[in-house]
Amino acid sequence: LRPSPPGLQTCRTNDQVSEQPQRRRGPWSQRIRWMAAGAAALLASVGAGGAAFLYSGYYNVAASSEHTGIVYWLREQGMRASVRRHAAGIDPPPGLSDPERLRIGAHCFQVKCAQCHGAPGVAPDEIGLGLLPIPNSLAQSALDWPVEKIYWVTRSGIPMAGMPAWEFRLSNDDLWAVAAFVDQQLPLLTVAQYRELTSSASEESC
Repeated sequence: LRPSPPGLQTCRTNDQVSEQPQRRRGPWSQRIRWMAAGAAALLASVGAGGAAFLYSGYYNVAASSEHTGIVYWLREQGMRASVRRHAAGIDPPPGLSDPERLRIGAHCFQVKCAQCHGAPGVAPDEIGLGLLPIPNSLAQSALDWPVEKIYWVTRSGIPMAGMPAWEFRLSNDDLWAVAAFVDQQLPLLTVAQYRELTSSASEESC
């Protein structure tokens, strides 16, 4: 065989062409595989450790014992993300500012909500103070959350916080009335105004 003339590139077979790129990718592919295996082993170790800790019964779930900071943080972040996701498609009905609807919402709040959350001039009852975490002031929630999220929480409840699902006890109109009252009036009421607004709450069904 004669050598190829100068300046002409010799032809290579398909195996020869693909051999060099495969050698270049080899170290990176192996490194990625090792990283994936390490991540999987780490996740498995964390999961096994978490399961062992839970089944050991070491963590105190008594309502008389405060949760740790990380538990509170995880609970709060998970709760907010869940409410944000599930309340995303809810459209508030018209007429939420109607005075009669707000009056009904105030009465329902006094009968169903103030026992745990308190109200202007009204301390939570013993049942509310015995929950952990202690139910927060809904006047603050009204400043943090839009009305559709307040409605969703009122309707669906939050089991990890002891919040009942009022959709089984209140009509949908009453649920929106409560949400509207919390959103529009509760943060602005004085003690005297709240007392006057809810003076006949015990006389009405809700």
